[in-house]
Amino acid sequence: MSTPKNIALGVFIVVGLILFAMGLFWIGDRRQLFTRSLELNTEFSNISGLSRGAKVRVSGLDAGEVLDIEVPPNPGARFRIRFRASSEFQPILRMNSVASIQNDGLVGSKFLQVDAGTSGAAAVTDGATIPSKEPIEIADLLTQARDTVKNANDAITDIRGGIDDTVKAVLELNKETTEVIDSVGKTVDKFTTTGTSVMQSVNGIITNVREGKGTVGKLLNDDKLYEQLKSTLDSGQNMVSNFDSVSDDLKAISNDLKSREVGAKLDRLSANADSLTSEGLRAIRTLTGPTGGSGGLMAEVRETLTSANEAMSDFSEGTEALKRNFLFRGFFNRRGYFDLGDVTVAEYTDPKFLADRQRVTEWLDTTTLFSTVAGKGEQLSDDGRTKLDLAMASFLKYSKSDPLVIEAWAGNGPDAERILRGRERAIMVSDYLLKKFDLHPSSVGIMPMNAVGSSNGQVRDGISLVLFAPKSTKK
Repeated sequence: MSTPKNIALGVFIVVGLILFAMGLFWIGDRRQLFTRSLELNTEFSNISGLSRGAKVRVSGLDAGEVLDIEVPPNPGARFRIRFRASSEFQPILRMNSVASIQNDGLVGSKFLQVDAGTSGAAAVTDGATIPSKEPIEIADLLTQARDTVKNANDAITDIRGGIDDTVKAVLELNKETTEVIDSVGKTVDKFTTTGTSVMQSVNGIITNVREGKGTVGKLLNDDKLYEQLKSTLDSGQNMVSNFDSVSDDLKAISNDLKSREVGAKLDRLSANADSLTSEGLRAIRTLTGPTGGSGGLMAEVRETLTSANEAMSDFSEGTEALKRNFLFRGFFNRRGYFDLGDVTVAEYTDPKFLADRQRVTEWLDTTTLFSTVAGKGEQLSDDGRTKLDLAMASFLKYSKSDPLVIEAWAGNGPDAERILRGRERAIMVSDYLLKKFDLHPSSVGIMPMNAVGSSNGQVRDGISLVLFAPKSTKK
């Protein structure tokens, strides 16, 4: 081998060794392998996806890595985490420093967060075990919120049922009391009317006798008449005695009502209703806060649900960003994660649109698809619905997630009018197919084709159903 070649080979080897040493040094520096460190321990009941080699951060700054995770020997024990932290953080690490498992971003990896301790606590030593705080899972928060709302609904239902039962009891007692009073009143009225009638009759007889009228007045000295009159008076006396007896019965009924203490019972029932209402108000204040505003247990539930909504919104924004990234856009399109509502007519008519799929087309003429209703304009007819069902029958062998485009052609007329009329027709067909065949809304799109002109110069008036099926699918 010539000398220039030997020199080039030597230079190549030296440069390679230098690059290898630099890479090794860079990796070791990134993982802090060349810095002094101390090993610490902590324990968790749930490690929440933390793994060996995960980062360790002290007050948000990278400080080391997780060295080992020991599985507990029994269900009652906890996972033991052994981790390494740089010695430069030893002045702020104390025995009351708390370790917790955090998430790096919305969908990032897990890392171990260690908070700085307080000045009054003892400094940590190599091999020491510091306290920990269990990770919070969003599923546990949602379950707790659901249970809390269910318990609140059950409590309110019980309170409402108790109040309804109390009101019904009061109404029933009031009804019975009214019936008793009405019955007594009717009896008293009846007895009073009878007594008054008897007394009026007796007074009339005495008046006639004094005036000498009638048979009694004429035969006043007749003994037989006297005996008859005496008998009549005895009967009247018996009637008066009966009236007194009835009056005693009425007094006994009145005394019986008093002895039953109906009024006192009503007062106690009202007091119980007030007490039950107060308990219900206290329960509601516990849920809504002392002032009935935004405090209390309901505020905690709302705060939890708000945090969950924010997390889901962040996750959705991250997914939307991935769907539009040129590295992942093809993957999402192949999986069907795109919305035909975002596709313009120009993009749809581009030959490159879903070029990897075959078009399966069904044409339906407008004259048999729509009918004009007075005051409502064009409506999808019964015959049109039947023809749409028959046309969709040829698509049922494909997946519901395959893109389906409803092309609308609106015949003659001004361009703006045809575009609007075609769009209205496509919307009516889309609404019917989504509800009838349970399709995915993001996989169904409408295209007013008059927006890009007629097909090959021909005027078309109808609906074309175009399904983009995988080319591997056989008809």
